[in-house]
Amino acid sequence: MEPNNRTSCLDCAAGRYANTPGTVYSGSVAATCSQCADGSISADTGASACQQCDAGTYMDETRTSCVPCTAGRYSSAGVSYNGSDVASSCTGCTVGSFSLSGEAHCTQCQAGKFMDETRTVCLLCD
Repeated sequence: MEPNNRTSCLDCAAGRYANTPGTVYSGSVAATCSQCADGSISADTGASACQQCDAGTYMDETRTSCVPCTAGRYSSAGVSYNGSDVASSCTGCTVGSFSLSGEAHCTQCQAGKFMDETRTVCLLCD
């Protein structure tokens, strides 16, 4: 949308921000507003800053929400969608450890237990 007068200010789209008062229109709203950095999002329009995604989540491809890692995977803070596979945006737990959905780390199985193939739970040895 092009501004046709100087009677109002336009909001930046979700996933973008403008942190300087008096930002001047640069031909399009997309060119005027900065895209959130990798691992950060702005969920609402009119953002003046972006928020870093928490550990256990990753930034979606639209930069508008942080998505929990699936069970058996984890992430540190500020992880981005890698563009090819949602599941691989988070790191898989190593053999012998597990995690639930949205975890910041994996937990090692205790002695006497083993990890199942989903890497989401440790089972008792028979």
